[in-house]
Amino acid sequence: MRVKIDVGNNTITGTQNKFYCLWATGQNTEVTGNQLKINLQKNNSKTVIAYSEKNTLKDSTISSHGQNARGIWASEDATVTRHFLDIKVDSQAAKAVVAVDNLMIHIHDSYIQTMDKHYAILYSYKYSIGTQ
Repeated sequence: MRVKIDVGNNTITGTQNKFYCLWATGQNTEVTGNQLKINLQKNNSKTVIAYSEKNTLKDSTISSHGQNARGIWASEDATVTRHFLDIKVDSQAAKAVVAVDNLMIHIHDSYIQTMDKHYAILYSYKYSIGTQ
C-alpha cells in the first residue's frame, strides 16, 4: 500500500512539550509540504520527522524553541529533500538537522540558524541504545 500526503499553505503552531509536527514513517510513504510556517514553542519538540520514507519540503519556515529543539529529524533509509527553507532553532542542545543511520539528505538554497550555546547545525550519528 502506498501513502501520499501533501500539505500546503498552512501555519502550524505547537505549544506543548514533545510536540511532533509532521511525522511520517514507512518505505511506501511520501510526504510533501509547500509554503508552511511551522513554529514549535516548547521543550523536546521536533518539526519534521522522517523514518524510512520520502520527504520533501519547499518554500517554508521552520522555527523550534525550547530545550532540545529539533528542526528536521531523519533516519532509517529516509530520503529528505529541502528547497528554499528558513530553519531556526534556539535553546540549549538545539539541533537544526539530525541525520541518523542510513539516509540521504538534500538541502538547497536554504538558511539554517541556531541561536544559543551547545547547538548543532547538522548533527549525524549511528543509532545505538542510549543515544538521542
